[in-house]
Amino acid sequence: MTATGQSYESYLADLSAYPIGEVLPRAKWDSYPSSVAAAVLLSLDQAVARTAQARDLAERIALLSPTGVPVAVLAAPGDEAGFRDASAALAEAALVTYTSGGLVVMHRLTARVIRDHAAAEGTLQDTASGVVARVDEVLGAHNFGLAWRDREDIAVLHRQVEALGETAPDGLRPALCRLRVRRQSYLVAVHDLEQAVRTGLSSAAECAEVFGADHPETLATRNNLAFCLRAAGREQEARVMFAALLADCERALGPGHPMSAKVRDDIEG
Repeated sequence: MTATGQSYESYLADLSAYPIGEVLPRAKWDSYPSSVAAAVLLSLDQAVARTAQARDLAERIALLSPTGVPVAVLAAPGDEAGFRDASAALAEAALVTYTSGGLVVMHRLTARVIRDHAAAEGTLQDTASGVVARVDEVLGAHNFGLAWRDREDIAVLHRQVEALGETAPDGLRPALCRLRVRRQSYLVAVHDLEQAVRTGLSSAAECAEVFGADHPETLATRNNLAFCLRAAGREQEARVMFAALLADCERALGPGHPMSAKVRDDIEG
């Protein structure tokens, strides 16, 4: 209301007239009232009236961590001015706030309404695909050799990966598997080895489900896991995993395949 100069009575009239049933189909298991959804989407419409980019930005934030999203993930390279306008519009509409560290924060319920609306509008898949690619790009821009120095920024990016695992559509599972593998590599680089092992275990299981147990990407993920076990001092577990992995690589891919050769090298290393 402050941003639009509306009176309380005028806002209530707009809220009651909002066609929530048309823009956000309800389901019997939904846990938030339609009045909440109407309030969020009315605020989003107000932000979009200021700049059309506000809708896309809101959908991207809604897919990411509720603890805060770094500007680097949200601002498209070369369009910093557009990001500033869109984020200001969302802030004026009370859809986002900022942490003292400069992260953009959206309330979980607000984010859920915006994701549900994007899914109903058919934009969620494309938006999520772009977000996964951008997180991968920003994470990959960090130098492994300097990962310890950048560990706090990398930890924030890891939270974005975790959030996408909960919010991204199922069609993006292959891309998310690859993103989790990249995340595991950075955990090793900052010597968070137990977390790297936990991430490796879940990544190997998901890759097997998504790609198949004998797919090269699944086998490579298992190799990374065995390496993490060794780095964490769990040598016996690493040996067992390497041995099983080599047998599977030679059976599925052949002894002369580069993946089989890599596993043999890693065993000797």
